Amino acid sequence: MGLEGKLLEVDLTTGRVRAVPLPPDDVQRAWIGGLGLGLWLLSREITPAMKTTDPEAPCLLMTGPLTGTLAPNSSNWTIVNLRYKPDYVVGVSQAHGFFGARLRHAGWDGIVIRGASETPVYLWIDDDRVELRDASRYWGEDTYETPRRMKLDLGDPLNVSVACIGQGGENLLLGATVRSDGTFTCAMGDAGISWGSKKLKAIAVRGSGHVPIAHVATFAGVCKQWNDILYSQAVTPPSRNAFFRYLADWGPFGGIPVKNFTEPESAMAWCNSLKSDWPKWKVRPVGSWQCEMACHHETTVTTGPLAGSVVTGFGSEVFEEVGPNVGIFDAGTSMAVAGLVDGLGIHSGEVPRAIAMVMEAYNTGRLTRQDTDGIDLTWGNYEGVIEMLLKAGRREGIGAIVADGMEETGRRLGLADLAVHMRGVGFQGHDWRFHPAAVFARQIVSGIGAAPQDATGLYLASGEPMFKGQCMKLWEDSIGVCKFAMDRFPGTLECAVRSVESVVGWKDFSREEALSVGERIINLQRLVSFHRGYEPESDYYISERMLSVPSGPAKDRAAPLGPHLAQWRAEYYEAAGWSVDDGRPLPATLERLGLTDVKVGR
Repeated sequence: MGLEGKLLEVDLTTGRVRAVPLPPDDVQRAWIGGLGLGLWLLSREITPAMKTTDPEAPCLLMTGPLTGTLAPNSSNWTIVNLRYKPDYVVGVSQAHGFFGARLRHAGWDGIVIRGASETPVYLWIDDDRVELRDASRYWGEDTYETPRRMKLDLGDPLNVSVACIGQGGENLLLGATVRSDGTFTCAMGDAGISWGSKKLKAIAVRGSGHVPIAHVATFAGVCKQWNDILYSQAVTPPSRNAFFRYLADWGPFGGIPVKNFTEPESAMAWCNSLKSDWPKWKVRPVGSWQCEMACHHETTVTTGPLAGSVVTGFGSEVFEEVGPNVGIFDAGTSMAVAGLVDGLGIHSGEVPRAIAMVMEAYNTGRLTRQDTDGIDLTWGNYEGVIEMLLKAGRREGIGAIVADGMEETGRRLGLADLAVHMRGVGFQGHDWRFHPAAVFARQIVSGIGAAPQDATGLYLASGEPMFKGQCMKLWEDSIGVCKFAMDRFPGTLECAVRSVESVVGWKDFSREEALSVGERIINLQRLVSFHRGYEPESDYYISERMLSVPSGPAKDRAAPLGPHLAQWRAEYYEAAGWSVDDGRPLPATLERLGLTDVKVGR
């Protein structure tokens, strides 16, 4: 009970689709679902030389045991694939909305995708009726228009969810994303590259069933207790609506990136514009399955030169990158350009940041208008930014260079020193230099590259507290609920543990066992990285700009990351039970977690 008991296996090369059973119960209990089970399944198939774009490289779309149930915020679904860059880590990305719940209601715990089609296709799931269909008519459409048209073509727009790629995935832009229903983004992990290389434009799903629950009365009682905890907080969940508006408070801390991370002291101009303008916008909160927090939004911009633009999504990190980080200080304009980024289906820390570094070079005389295909890249020229984004989406001219991200842009244009990266790739938005421990916790020790795998608030110290926070976060990423249903609220971990126990029907499932799932994931991610060629020195491959705090509000308040990196890494390794020399999990750690006999790869 509590799990449908089957995965949908899709071979895009042959066009075959079939149901396959979930792994045995002991495997499910060790890895739960979502990230955990997806990682375990992926780890068994990979080879050291396998690339994201290889047809045989699997891509897994997974739900958790609570996805689609009545648990609070039980909307999470996860994509697990090989990351394009850095290529030694697993790519993991998550989203909310209704897609995951409808997949569960259609009777599926997840989807395993292999192979590659010769022509664009989409997968149509209507309960247990599954077929691959031609997607040529949708190829070239963005992530807003694709689900709109596909839902209409399927004749049931209110009950169908569509996850798709945009031009970013079709043309294999670094950081390409998968978005569902025009709003909810699997932003990290290069999932869009995986889909695009397979010619998979979209997955559409409609489900008429419900998730089986082992102990209904117990589960209902736990859900009530869980909701009571959430809504008794001083800051109740609904106050998270349109989270982007709170970014105006980050300026005084130095948390807003400005002009390719060179002028944090100038952030207040944008923050003041945001404070002034967002109350004038037409903002409609958009929630997910069993979610009243509605941190996503549909916003009609009513200020600035791009007034009338309609943008849907989460918003915050995206419109920092195409706002102050490219010198645009008008909040309405940056929000409108953020909509273009989401429509193309690209992560804001990759192509947009590559554009920012090109703009810095242009404004300091290192590049001329001739180098930029005649585009005026003066700081703040939103028309130039839009043109660059569109050229990148088409891989045209200079757009073909920035489409491959900062590292390649730096190499080809001689601008490597201007790239603001972690291990060669862009990271989630905000200028985290004001909180160097957060940079370490969210980017450096993450097992999926420059992407957060931490529990908010538990990176205030290095070593053991940081490691335990990571264990908690990765357990959460496996059960099918949003972090905002857990985030720092006392008692919610116990509710989640009891919910999984009552939904699936396991006996004596404990808090300690739950956190061991997170620890097991951390270690398997590490084993995969070593299998794929990870070198410990790569932890130090970080942009110089992220290692110091040269100016801005955080200059005299934040300890720079650089002098502390080696010490913090050693403390983290010790807490994780890894070799302090190279970060390899110690035999005693693997034995304690039951990973001694786990075979990675083939």
